[in-house]
Amino acid sequence: MIKQLEYVDSYEEMDVRLESVHGFKAVDIWLHQVPFKNYLMMEKFYQMYITDPKPDYLVKLARLLYNGDIQQLESAEQMGVVIWYGSVKHYFARVFHHFFKPTGGETVKPTSWVEQMNAQIRALTEGDVTKEDMVYNTDCWRALTELDAKAADIQELKRKYPNNS
Repeated sequence: MIKQLEYVDSYEEMDVRLESVHGFKAVDIWLHQVPFKNYLMMEKFYQMYITDPKPDYLVKLARLLYNGDIQQLESAEQMGVVIWYGSVKHYFARVFHHFFKPTGGETVKPTSWVEQMNAQIRALTEGDVTKEDMVYNTDCWRALTELDAKAADIQELKRKYPNNS
């Protein structure tokens, strides 16, 4: 059967999702109206799955993508979660191109994604821990838009002042 699917060289551009899993309705396909905290947790579980492909990580990701107490996923549902979230990441890389840069095929190390999450929160709170709850509850698109703008500013400064890197 694999011969029939040879035309598929990348699942990231499939932009499909299962409308519901175990009776729980999916969030918006591109994560509009999803709190930034949920997005950070989605990213965490996806990275954990990529690093160590245990179905439990996909169950935790599915709980966030479907706002439900999902206990297990069938193989097709697992594939659906991976394909959907992979396409979200691919789409975000196009939309927020200053913030999301290709890693050159490297897998993100667990400590690296923790550091990345902390850096994102710090950038949005500007180091003011009293703003963390507000940032966590911000729509992920708004938060990512701000992070993308900050990344664009930094890239512009590096372009203008290359010797100050």
